Amino acid sequence: MTLYLLVILKQKDIRREGVSIDVPGAILGITGLGGPVFALIEQGTYGWASPVIFVPFVVGILSLAAFIWWQAKAKAPMLPLGLFAIRNFSAGNIATTFVYAALNIGGFITVVLLQQVAGLSATLAALAFLPETIESIGLSTYFGALSGKYGPRVFMTVGPTLAGIGYLLFLRIGENVNYSWDVLPGVLVFSLGLAMTVAPLTAAILGSVSQSQSGIGSATNNAISRVAGLIGIAMIGVIVGGTLDTAGFHRVLVVTAVLFFLGGAVSFVGIRKQGGLVPAVAPPPEPTAAPS
Repeated sequence: MTLYLLVILKQKDIRREGVSIDVPGAILGITGLGGPVFALIEQGTYGWASPVIFVPFVVGILSLAAFIWWQAKAKAPMLPLGLFAIRNFSAGNIATTFVYAALNIGGFITVVLLQQVAGLSATLAALAFLPETIESIGLSTYFGALSGKYGPRVFMTVGPTLAGIGYLLFLRIGENVNYSWDVLPGVLVFSLGLAMTVAPLTAAILGSVSQSQSGIGSATNNAISRVAGLIGIAMIGVIVGGTLDTAGFHRVLVVTAVLFFLGGAVSFVGIRKQGGLVPAVAPPPEPTAAPS
């Protein structure tokens, strides 16, 4: 389909001269993420004192530091650090980190518990969150339009806060689960908060960069959301502390709510209305067509 659209739209292969793939940055990024994530997942099996755990953890942290250093000096970095000088871009991505870590942690642990405690099948446990899909489809465009009119700050503040409250309502879930009383209220509140958050968050981030930087801006935000989810899932074992019981489940719910609240707080402090913003990063020079 992509190739078909390229042909129909007559998209030309246009590149900037002297730009190459940032291979060192890619290697450092992979190592920097892979090592700590592996350590977080397997620490319950081997223990933090084991070289199997602390060596990849330390190597990963050092690789992340080297990645940032390299991105600051590379001629064609895969992640231009200057983008983070733009207030809404940096604040929006910090909020993204908290919100998407919470989404992945909370969604995973709740669906697992509904299967283990409530005895639901995997399909029914997933369908328990069907209102999230319905509210997102029905309300995202509405909140996106309001964000364009009033600015994203209020929605990026209230939305994650409501989502966090929704997860605190799941604290009712115990050994016996009643979906209508213990699960549905939290799902409805959380879903409203999520629908209120996502479109304004995306608009705040992409609206803060120039059109020529929209591709790397979107890619950066997407990567940050995926990395946040990856690290969040890897940390569940640390939060639970071994066996998943009701107490461990409740600890994860509280952590999830706190992450949502932090996302709302960062948005309240850092996000500003888009009107009149000038990107702090100068747009790249006009590309030249690649020689045929």
